[in-house]
Amino acid sequence: MGPKDGVDFVGGNYAVATNFEVSLPNLLPESTKTDVGVFLDFGNIWEVDYDESLDDSNKIRSTAGINASWISPVGPMSFVFSQNISKASTDVTESFAFNLGTTF
Repeated sequence: MGPKDGVDFVGGNYAVATNFEVSLPNLLPESTKTDVGVFLDFGNIWEVDYDESLDDSNKIRSTAGINASWISPVGPMSFVFSQNISKASTDVTESFAFNLGTTF
C-alpha cells in the first residue's frame, strides 16, 4: 500500500488508518472458546520526498471482513477472511490470514 518505486513499496511521509470492529457475542457456545467479529478498515499512505515522479496515489483503501479467535488445545489461533472494497492497481492483497500463537 502506498507509493511505489519500480517494484518496491517505499512508504510515505503521511499515513491515516481507522478500524471499526464489532464482536458478535454468543454466536458460538462458550465451551468452544471462540470469539467472532466483523470489521471495516480504511487507510492510505502518501507523499514521498525524494522523487516527485512516483505514482503518489491518494486513493483511500478499504476492506471488510470477518475474524475468529479460537483458544485451541495447541494454542491460540486466529483466522481472518476479508474482501477489498477499494484498492489501487499497485496494491498487493490477501483475502485470508491465519496465525497460530501470540505475539510478544
